[in-house]
Amino acid sequence: MELMPILNDTSLSIDEMRQRAHDLGIVFNDELIDASVAFSNAQTDLQMAFRGVKATIGAELLPGLAQVTMAFADIVSGQEGASEAMEEGIRNLVEGIATAIPKILDMVNTLVSVIAEMAPGVITALVEGIVNNLPSLIDTAMKVINTIVDGIVIALPVLLEGAVEVVVALANGIADLLPFRLRQTHCLCRLTPW
Repeated sequence: MELMPILNDTSLSIDEMRQRAHDLGIVFNDELIDASVAFSNAQTDLQMAFRGVKATIGAELLPGLAQVTMAFADIVSGQEGASEAMEEGIRNLVEGIATAIPKILDMVNTLVSVIAEMAPGVITALVEGIVNNLPSLIDTAMKVINTIVDGIVIALPVLLEGAVEVVVALANGIADLLPFRLRQTHCLCRLTPW
């Protein structure tokens, strides 16, 4: 058995599969891969920043929460000195909250300041992006509208046939009910003195 024809066929198949992958847009270039890695790293950084905020706040609140929780367990089990432990735990929790609030407010103020500073630039970039791409957006919108209209025109005979069937069914329904309604009206007229 000769291997060369098999290898040539395999080579052709691989080339066809490679071309098909390119045609379908599933081949990623280095730029796309680099951008994907950068985005993933940025997401990880953001998650870590939020974890850091949680840890900072937690460091202030957890000791008091732990004391309150232990004191509650002592109260439930009837331990002596549990109410004093609860008072101390609540005091420590309130102190933790008082310490955490300024830190939270500082973060919120920083975030609001940055957003307020960025807002005009972001709005300008959005407007410029829309204006710069307006011809393309209009062209795309027109293509979508044309496709919808073409679809309606193609479906028009079926739609008209369906509409005619609905009108005929309504007319038949009215025609079937008309004698019954006339009898009701006739009966009502005889009952009502004019």
